[in-house]
This record gives sequence, C-alpha cells and structure tokens, in this order.
Amino acid sequence: DGIVTGPPQVDDITIISFKDLEPSYAAHRAKEVGHMRWMINWVAGGPGFENFSPSCAAPSDKVAIGMTVLQPGQKSVPHSHEDAEVYVVMRGKGVMNFGKGNEEIGKLDGVYIPAGNVHGVRNHGEETLYLLWVHERPQKEGSTKYQ
Repeated sequence: DGIVTGPPQVDDITIISFKDLEPSYAAHRAKEVGHMRWMINWVAGGPGFENFSPSCAAPSDKVAIGMTVLQPGQKSVPHSHEDAEVYVVMRGKGVMNFGKGNEEIGKLDGVYIPAGNVHGVRNHGEETLYLLWVHERPQKEGSTKYQ
C-alpha cells in the first residue's frame, strides 16, 4: 500500500557517530565464507523494520541510511527490495551485475537501484569496500528477498 507505519520523524538534529556503531552480522548469510560482511545503520525504522544498529540509529519513517562493509573477495547475496535503493562507494571498489554483464564501481561512484531489481556487489579489489546505502523508505523485517 506504500504507507509505512513506523516511528515518527525525529524533530531534533541527531548526530550518530560511526565509532559508536557496532558492526552487525545479522544480514542473511553474513557469516558465511564468500558472503562475509557487516552492516550498520545511522537512520532506520523502529520495531518491525530492519535496523542493524537499534541502540544508536536515529528513528525515521521516511528513509533508512546505512553501510555494508565487504572484505576483499567477499560478496553480498543477490537480493531485491520493495523500494528503490542508492549505493555510494565510500572506499574500495566492487563489481555489480544487473543481468547486463559486470559493471565496476569505485570510490565516490553512485548506483541507483529501482524497486524490485535484483542486485549484489562483490569486492574484487585489494582493500575493504565501504558501501553507503540509502533506502527510500525503511524496510520491513523480512521484506528483503534473497536469491
């Protein structure tokens, strides 16, 4: 229905320091060799919504902002979301495949992923890949579809 019922917007400016965020390995297959990665959220939905940093993330019913970190040779599990997502490579480089062959992404590259599109990324570089992501709305728990 497109209506997200979650926590209200925070009226005050909130600073969430990266050093205060604990890496989460709660994502699907995140501890499996080949898919090892950790995630955090700066902004996320409340109870019933995906939130990798529940003790620190600012609550929002409008947007989710977080980061996925992949060591060299590791990849995320191909997946899709009900809403659009944007990736920005903060550090490192990776390869994405949207069914049209491999596309390399590197530092400060942005990727727009429309709702429902299957996507994933593999770190094929020699340094850790830091991938900032923004969902146009908080994601309900269990709504991410993994391949």
